[in-house]
Amino acid sequence: MSPRDALTVRPVRFTHDVPRWQTVLTAMGAVLLDEQPGRLVYQLAAGRLALHAASESRPAGTTTLALETTVPLAEAVAAAAAEGVAIELGHGEHGPTGLVRATDGTVLTLDPATPNPRRLVAGEPCVSVMPVWSTPDARVAVDVLDGLGLRRRVTQEDGSWADLTARRGGLHGVHPLGEVGAGLAFELEGDVATLHRALTAAGVPAELDDGGPARTLRFADPDGGAPLPVAERQPDLYGYALSEM
Repeated sequence: MSPRDALTVRPVRFTHDVPRWQTVLTAMGAVLLDEQPGRLVYQLAAGRLALHAASESRPAGTTTLALETTVPLAEAVAAAAAEGVAIELGHGEHGPTGLVRATDGTVLTLDPATPNPRRLVAGEPCVSVMPVWSTPDARVAVDVLDGLGLRRRVTQEDGSWADLTARRGGLHGVHPLGEVGAGLAFELEGDVATLHRALTAAGVPAELDDGGPARTLRFADPDGGAPLPVAERQPDLYGYALSEM
């Protein structure tokens, strides 16, 4: 298998309220793949999300960028390096990892895939995870993600947004902003009102927003930050282009 075909988007969310996040993810149809002390990995319809216990160095509400690969890690790292990505093999908190340090200071990890021996699949609604890399230099971010093996999906014609997709699931957004950062968002294929009903039934505050280019649901962040968005996938990509930034 080509390293480009072996990727899954799997950001890490550091939290002080794992039970609340579990409620949110269950409403999204996600299933638990792996549970380790202080760390859970959930499978969504597209992509995965790791929940990690917050710490002094990683306070609640922090999101870090990460991908998983099903090919041997050394092979995936070598393939990314051959594409010009500044990546090296290292050892993270949970084992071997490919460590990427982008020129804007962003750190991203490439990790071995979380095992799924029972072949668990997420249920309805069809939710994709979508971490967002914010940076003053969006081209750098897009080039790094492309070099790692993600495929460019759409770019907003005014340059204010781009996203990429992983062959084995998940999306990755790039948002040009003055400050570097990482955030968490989701996309739903279908009617976001379906998820709105599921979240509110589970006791999670959520609101629908019909303004902007895409209908969006925003639900209360279990870690007390700004509401987190779930965008409804647009069948009509007006204002977007299938082209590079």
